[in-house]
Amino acid sequence: MINGNYIQPIILIARGKSDGDNDLASLLLNKNISVIRVESGSEALRMFQTNPAISLALINADLAGLNGFDTTHEIRKLLPEVPIILFVNYVNIDSMRLSILVGCTRMLQNPVDPDELETIVEQYLIKCKNYV
Repeated sequence: MINGNYIQPIILIARGKSDGDNDLASLLLNKNISVIRVESGSEALRMFQTNPAISLALINADLAGLNGFDTTHEIRKLLPEVPIILFVNYVNIDSMRLSILVGCTRMLQNPVDPDELETIVEQYLIKCKNYV
């Protein structure tokens, strides 16, 4: 969306119903950011195929169907430059290795502190063209 000369960033949130995506969305909606919510990896992939203007993706590793790691890998084939933050329940050497292999930009452990997430999101969006 364009407000004057400002291009509003679009963030995709791919988390299951019970993963607290409403908390994430409410955090972001107060920031002049468009939010697209999906509940599966295949829905997230479709959003990237139809909307390449997505600025950032927040993806849960434990998605139904196409999991977050596979979703990240497929998104990388479409848009290699988009930042992808992957949420995992437990950070361990295997999840770290896999996140690097699939092209994850950053991995965070659930639950994420809202202030930390807000700071991280702003760091990635500040790189978006015309974001203030």
